[in-house]
Amino acid sequence: MSLHTLNPKFKRQSNREYRSRENLEIDEIISLIEAAGSRGRYKERDRTLLLLMFRHGLRASEAATLKWDAVMIKTKKLRVNRLKVV
Repeated sequence: MSLHTLNPKFKRQSNREYRSRENLEIDEIISLIEAAGSRGRYKERDRTLLLLMFRHGLRASEAATLKWDAVMIKTKKLRVNRLKVV
């Protein structure tokens, strides 16, 4: 249940009001990728997926729905179904 259903007069504030920044710093991204590569059952997969997401600006849902037929090794291309058009 959202605040809109509890209080119809509620207006969501901008993201700036809820958090101080939108993006991770480079050193935070590096730490995240290193941490993913040091624990868990599929270390290389997790590390590679985070690196792919960072380099190509993928959302979590876009990365989660990637399939092998979207990877074209010979042409070095990756087909991604974008969920949000900018």
